[in-house]
Parts: sequence; structure tokens; C-alpha cells
Amino acid sequence: MSESKKIALEAHEKLALAGLIRFLVQADGRYSPEEFSALTPIVEGLLCSKPGGAADDPYRDDGAEVDAKEGWDLLDRAAEELDDQEAMEAAARAVVRPAARELIYATLFELAAADTITAEEWPVLEWLQKEWEITSPAAG
Repeated sequence: MSESKKIALEAHEKLALAGLIRFLVQADGRYSPEEFSALTPIVEGLLCSKPGGAADDPYRDDGAEVDAKEGWDLLDRAAEELDDQEAMEAAARAVVRPAARELIYATLFELAAADTITAEEWPVLEWLQKEWEITSPAAG
């Protein structure tokens, strides 16, 4: 993803991303080592804050420490608050900023592609692509 597409996600956008991550990872009924490896930088980047700016702020101090617990806690919160497909879809629809949509979609696409995008994961990506009117399969 290009540096110009990095934006700070708002709290509701982070929660939507966390819910979509959980839904995507659970879609095929397995959590591969490749998905875990791809998920860790997402949790420590997009879902966490860093001193001096948001974790995904291109102007932050990259040497700043991140509290990864914040990101993993957000995934847990998403499991509680976005506990079914209807709630997850409502959270996704609440993401209205085009740049946030593109960032979230590209992040999910990269996560799914970390191993192999399965037949169960494609519907999640296709629904988002249609719902958010994303034109490029990887949107980034």
C-alpha cells in the first residue's frame, strides 16, 4: 500500500475492521500460521495507538512503542459487540470515508491472501467490494 493511502482510522472504523477480521478469519473454520503472521502487524499497526499519533499515521515516530494488548482487546470487543453477520455488516456500512474503506478492504484482502483465499473467504471480500463500491480486487 502506498504511503499516500495511509490514514488514521476512527474508533468505529477500527471496530469495524476488527469485526471484519474476525469474520474473515473464521469464515473457513481455520486460523493458519500465515494468517497469524499477517494479522500481528495489522493488530499492532491499524488497531493500536502509538504515542504521538495514530498507529497508521504516516508521520508518527516509527520507533514509538505500541501496546499490542490494545489491538487484541479490540478484536475481543468486536467478538462481543459484532457477534453475528448482521452486526458486522451494520458496522461495515457505518464506515463511510472512501479512504478508510479502501484501507480496510486492502488490509482484509492481504490478510486473506496470506495463505490462500478460500471459497469461504471470497464472499466476505465480494460483499465488501459490492457494498463499498470498491473497483479494484485488492483496492490498493
